[in-house]
Amino acid sequence: MKRDLIYTNNIFLKVIFFFLSIIYLILNRIKFYLFKHNILKKVKIDNTFVVSVGNITAGGTGKTPFVIWLTQRLKKKGLKVGVVFRAYKSKEKEGIVSDGDSMLMDISESGDEPWLIAKKTSVPVAIGKYRAKIAKRLSEQYSLDVVIMDDAFQYWRLIRDLDIVCVDGKEMFYNKKILPLGIMREPIENLDRAHIAVIKRQDQIAGEDEDLKKYFDEDAIFDMSYELSLSERVKESKRILALAGIAKPEGFFNMLRKRLPESKVFGMPFNDHCIYDLDDIKRINMFCKKNMIDSIVCTEKDYFKLVELMDDVECAQLKVNIRGGEDIEERIVNASDNSR
Repeated sequence: MKRDLIYTNNIFLKVIFFFLSIIYLILNRIKFYLFKHNILKKVKIDNTFVVSVGNITAGGTGKTPFVIWLTQRLKKKGLKVGVVFRAYKSKEKEGIVSDGDSMLMDISESGDEPWLIAKKTSVPVAIGKYRAKIAKRLSEQYSLDVVIMDDAFQYWRLIRDLDIVCVDGKEMFYNKKILPLGIMREPIENLDRAHIAVIKRQDQIAGEDEDLKKYFDEDAIFDMSYELSLSERVKESKRILALAGIAKPEGFFNMLRKRLPESKVFGMPFNDHCIYDLDDIKRINMFCKKNMIDSIVCTEKDYFKLVELMDDVECAQLKVNIRGGEDIEERIVNASDNSR
């Protein structure tokens, strides 16, 4: 379902979404009950600290940049870190994407986010439908100190030691209704399962988070902001085409416009996890000719897919800043020492 439909004013669709959201909620609660009461068995990884990074809303919360930031910081602290994803839009259903030294899958086999994180962090990365199984395998095979589980707040089969929830500071929880009537994957009160909240800030002022303060102490809420690193060519261009196949492409386009106020930035959105083809490239080239584009820039996630099809695309690299982020690092470092 397209995300825009969530915001529809169509009464007929809203009625349908209301009943679908009830079904979604009931199924969610049944699954949680089964795991909570050990009817469905949980898996524990011995001698490894397990961190879940997820969200309670649908998409676009800054989870991937945060996982990259956290992985890089823990690695610098001397910890052996691995990252596990579910096999989403990948040709392979299970396997090792990278052993930390070499890429063992291409981007079409692994999916874009696992491949990007493996490339950016140089740590073991795996994908699998049965994430508890592949996480255990990854930990044992590479003697990991920490396993980071991507998008795992609703994944209860694996016992975790720390739950981190990422939140979009602009959208927050919208109308607090369950998918597809709203953007919530589960009721907001379930935030009490999480230990840390990371808020993706853009133009929002810190402190617009009263809902979070009901479930987290102030020292467990962290603000995350971004800076874009651009090439000189892009910075000197007057007419720029921005490409983004991410959950909320407008956020990327607005960052560029704010970073380059003297330039005209055109935004061309694509579906999240888009696999570009020759028709897309033809559409991009036609737009560039028609609008006299000086340079083309895209997100890091898109760059590795586009660079094989285009010679002149530039990558806007993202630098992540987390206010007080060293507290997250130290909490994991200290706890992982105790878990070994």
